[in-house]
Amino acid sequence: MLRAWDGGSHEPILATMEQFGVRPSKLHIMKYEAITPDSYIWILNADDDRYCLYAEDYVPGLSHVRDQIKSHRWGWADDDEYELLPTTSSSAWSESSPVKNADTYSPPERLEEFTKYAAQSGVDFVFLARVVNKENNYWL
Repeated sequence: MLRAWDGGSHEPILATMEQFGVRPSKLHIMKYEAITPDSYIWILNADDDRYCLYAEDYVPGLSHVRDQIKSHRWGWADDDEYELLPTTSSSAWSESSPVKNADTYSPPERLEEFTKYAAQSGVDFVFLARVVNKENNYWL
């Protein structure tokens, strides 16, 4: 489970990225932050791209994900624009592990769009976004 990542291995991160069809040969973790006890963010350099990986157990919608990514990216990269990547393994909302493990979980407004981008890792929904303004990737 990605939430249990302790820095000892890239394997949990690589396995999560694979759920979005991203299989890098090189991975560098540039930033990791536990935002709350139940939400986590990684800024990653993978091959020739930069990504943001975000995990949380209760996600009210994609606007929340985008806001978290924007709020917790590197301060010196505040002009970075991130695009959420669709998952290759979407599942029904009611069958997802975060929903099954919660006492109550209200579905987001745009459920179909949400499930297009939400992967799972244990009790968390996971989202992967890629930086799309490549001209700002001078440190890759």
